[in-house]
Amino acid sequence: NLVRVMLAKGEYEQGLQVIADVTPKSMGGFSGSYDELKGDLYVALDRLDEARSAYQSSLRSGHKSPLLGFKLDDLTEAAIVPSQP
Repeated sequence: NLVRVMLAKGEYEQGLQVIADVTPKSMGGFSGSYDELKGDLYVALDRLDEARSAYQSSLRSGHKSPLLGFKLDDLTEAAIVPSQP
């Protein structure tokens, strides 16, 4: 998908814009996938609170991703252990 390519190329803000332009109705059963991808973009932008919200929204939608729990755990650990200078 286009947003995954943007994530790989470092085009994070553009990827968020593409997701924002997609209406929830057109996502069908893929809203959880989009929320997870949005979380990945937020992590890349170091916007961790927004990433956590996106990942939690993905879980609430019933999205089953083998890595989603690990991603949330990493964000929780980052909040507890500040990064080294």
